Amino acid sequence: MTTALVKFCAAALCVVALAGCDRDRSLSWSAEDQASQAQFQGQPCERPVYLVVSIENLNRKKSAAYGKALRASKIVSRHGGEYLAVSPPTLLLEGEWPDDRGFVIERYPCKLALETMWNSDEYQNNIKPLRDGSGIYTVALFDKWPPSADLD
Repeated sequence: MTTALVKFCAAALCVVALAGCDRDRSLSWSAEDQASQAQFQGQPCERPVYLVVSIENLNRKKSAAYGKALRASKIVSRHGGEYLAVSPPTLLLEGEWPDDRGFVIERYPCKLALETMWNSDEYQNNIKPLRDGSGIYTVALFDKWPPSADLD
């Protein structure tokens, strides 16, 4: 594993953990999570998942068409997704944030919703190709933390 990928995974886990924890670190699902567990296309949603995207060597001019197509298609929201964070950071607390780094966190009601969006012909054939040559993308799916009661 490269150092950059290790840093990406560590940062993503921290962000997902912070987004998913109740203030008292209890294991109960929030009302928002319970509502999202309902259904997606008639299938039960078990728990929210997070799509985390890290981009190195990002060429913002080349990726502009990709971003525009994502927004215009509303493909994320049509699949129950929402953007939780998009770079650049509001405030850099430590380290460096190069101009050519991108970072995105999206929340989906369940894995099925994310996979339906990701694997759709619309995304794979019409939208995703627009980002070709615009950077080095690392894309990962994370379960909401904690996925179980085993915290110790």
